[in-house]
Amino acid sequence: MDRLQYVIALTHELEKMKQFYRDVMGFAVSAETPYFVSFATGGASLALLAIQPAQKREFELCFHSQDVDADAARFRLRGVQFVDEARTLDFGRVIHARDPEGNLISLLKPAAPVPPGRGITMTAAVLNCRDMAAVRDWYRDRLGFHVLFDSPWWIELDSGETRVALHPLVDQGVLESHHAAPVTLGFASGDLDEWVEELHLRGVEFANEITDRGYGRFAEVEDPEGNTLVLRDSPAPPSLEEKLAEEYETGDEPRHVAIRKAVNKNSKAVSRLAVRPEYHAGKRPAAAPGNGRDAEDETPAESARARALPSVRGEGPDHTRKKPVKGGDPERARTKPAVGHQQQATARALGVQRRQVASVSRTRPVKRAASRGDAKPGGTRGAKKR
Repeated sequence: MDRLQYVIALTHELEKMKQFYRDVMGFAVSAETPYFVSFATGGASLALLAIQPAQKREFELCFHSQDVDADAARFRLRGVQFVDEARTLDFGRVIHARDPEGNLISLLKPAAPVPPGRGITMTAAVLNCRDMAAVRDWYRDRLGFHVLFDSPWWIELDSGETRVALHPLVDQGVLESHHAAPVTLGFASGDLDEWVEELHLRGVEFANEITDRGYGRFAEVEDPEGNTLVLRDSPAPPSLEEKLAEEYETGDEPRHVAIRKAVNKNSKAVSRLAVRPEYHAGKRPAAAPGNGRDAEDETPAESARARALPSVRGEGPDHTRKKPVKGGDPERARTKPAVGHQQQATARALGVQRRQVASVSRTRPVKRAASRGDAKPGGTRGAKKR
């Protein structure tokens, strides 16, 4: 199943509906039988199907399938319950099911290729839902349609040129009336003002004249059986900038990248920095109390041994622990926040650069001669001032 092929209006008055869509709306008829009429609309084709008076009037979403039986078997494993079995009719092989809102859908493999429509374009089949999340998950997880746009008020599925869209079901008379019906159809053709003016001349009564709610202008028309049609402006052709942006967005480049301040070379970005205690060999430790000797009387070997050996309990006066040389624990690592690590990294990088420049300068012969004071004969650099 790859795209929305037909949107079929089940009707009790086939002839009256055909005259309205053909003569008033201006849709060209592409196929016609005593019980079925289809129009050459762009995208999905609008079609009319005659039903018995006892049957329910509704819309059927018919999706194109290359293999109805294989698709039906795969969807059954995902939990889709079909209302009938696959059967072959004059127009092709078909099977029917219902979505969580009770809308009728079908899978169809046409007996003959369906020519693309070149007339007024059907832009969307809008399903007005009581539970948008459940319907979205059903079409996405069980039928496999990719979600192009997802918001609390509008969900759009990738069902080919004609999108299947979801909108919350609202009460009659609240803002747009077309969101009070289970299914509404959207069409676009040229300039909306000219289209509406032409339909006025044909005697069409609009449920809502041209309106702008901030997401595009539209007008509402009802067919003889009360089905609402939404008329919109045709979208303008994309500009060069939009085409280039679309090609970039569909590539392999990452959509989101981390934003991080650049760090100089040889620097490390850490949040905490552990610093080991520094030991200075030039400093002599203070003499331990009670040993009767001053620090000046200690030999270097004794001083080194005192620094190397840890304090042992029982070696101090009255069998107590020796007093440590330092008040703090020398084995404990001191921590401090890594404040200014960026400046420190910059200073280190600049220091390395200066040392490299100085090292190169010292290897030059002229510089060595100048540093030794060896000037050429006759020069003024090596001459003594008098």
